[in-house]
Amino acid sequence: MKLKNIVKVVSLISLFIMGSCQMSNDQVTDPEEVAAEDLPDVPAFEDDFTRGFLTSINETKEGYYPFLSGTKKYEMDFPEDGVIHERTYAVDNKNAEGFFIILKGKDSNYEIDIEYYSFKSPNRLDHTMENIKKNIEKELDFEEIDTDPQIETYIASYEYPDGEFGYVVIAQHEHSGAIQLTYKVECDESDKDCNLQKVKKIVESWASSINFIND
Repeated sequence: MKLKNIVKVVSLISLFIMGSCQMSNDQVTDPEEVAAEDLPDVPAFEDDFTRGFLTSINETKEGYYPFLSGTKKYEMDFPEDGVIHERTYAVDNKNAEGFFIILKGKDSNYEIDIEYYSFKSPNRLDHTMENIKKNIEKELDFEEIDTDPQIETYIASYEYPDGEFGYVVIAQHEHSGAIQLTYKVECDESDKDCNLQKVKKIVESWASSINFIND
């Protein structure tokens, strides 16, 4: 083969490789634009309603995907095995939002209640804590955990005589409202990973992923 032809072949191969790399770099990650067969094979993407809140098919960390609130006022990690119960979902423009998440494929029963209120402010934090205590009919010992400097985050555990236990989290932003997260668990005897301390680590990590979006 002549040198001139060899140069042409090498150039074509180089262009092909560059084009392939560019396609890889420009990979579509928006779930609305990804073909159904290319979506992650997990409950969060299999459920049509839940998928509408997920903004990428790429994990934020192992087992979690990026979630954007229907109010567009906050984002957080969302568990891959979580499904939003559509009938429980309610939203008031950018002012408030509430819904339940059920974790699928678990031996134990996990249910997460999320509530967002744009009008809640730091000077009403004690009032918020008292309301939560009344709602779950338990005395709660809230402790502060480190998250974003602009967010005051508190966590408290509770247990009921029937075996249900869980955690309550309050994430209060300086200016953008507050999120209340209640993580409820009913353990199955066969589930060795179902205990208060292991669940606490999960809840704290999840709470740390909350990010409020300022207009």
